[in-house]
Amino acid sequence: MDTERRAFFDATKQERQDLYAKKLELRAEMAKSGPDMKKASALQKEVSELRSNLDQKRLDHIMAMRKINPDAGRGFFMEGRGMGHGKGQGNGYGPGNCRD
Repeated sequence: MDTERRAFFDATKQERQDLYAKKLELRAEMAKSGPDMKKASALQKEVSELRSNLDQKRLDHIMAMRKINPDAGRGFFMEGRGMGHGKGQGNGYGPGNCRD
């Protein structure tokens, strides 16, 4: 399973970097005193498409992993639980795996 997981991360590295870069571009545009809404909208569309593609690949990966181990990825898409992109539990301070 470690080999499969590593292969997934290697195969999606560029897409994850592209998503991160587009999110930064969008944040920078929105931080301007007079953001170009047309540009911001186009960037948001790109972010959404990249995220959607990556989410689909993640789902495909989880399903492939579950063929190897039926318990793999359980709770992945549940906010705040498992190994997914939840923002943590509770209202306290501290590290969290924040997606945005």
